[in-house]
Amino acid sequence: MARGSGFKLVMGVAKAIDKAAKKAAREAERQRKHQEREQARNQREYEKQLRQQEKERITRYKAQEREQAARIKAENKAQAAREKAKIAEQKANVVAKKANFKRAIEQANDSYSERCEERKDLRNQFIDAELR
Repeated sequence: MARGSGFKLVMGVAKAIDKAAKKAAREAERQRKHQEREQARNQREYEKQLRQQEKERITRYKAQEREQAARIKAENKAQAAREKAKIAEQKANVVAKKANFKRAIEQANDSYSERCEERKDLRNQFIDAELR
């Protein structure tokens, strides 16, 4: 067997080291790209969650506004109903007072008419008594 200077062996080792270095560089680049994609995906998911949270917050806020508006509307409607009932009660009181006043006047009129009749009868009796 012939012995060589080992140049071929050194070249083989150097090629193997160079090949391993290139492979490691490719693998590192692949991992870096994978991490970048993963980071970008995570960022998109985070932004999506933020948008979803904002959307939910706005939805809750709008629901609260609608509930408050409905509550205010119901309160206003109830207040209007109370005022309407109060006005109706006042009108009924006025009508009742007018009716009572009218009855009182009619009673006074009737009483006056009765007194007039009684006086007329007494006058007639007096005249009849004097003429006899």
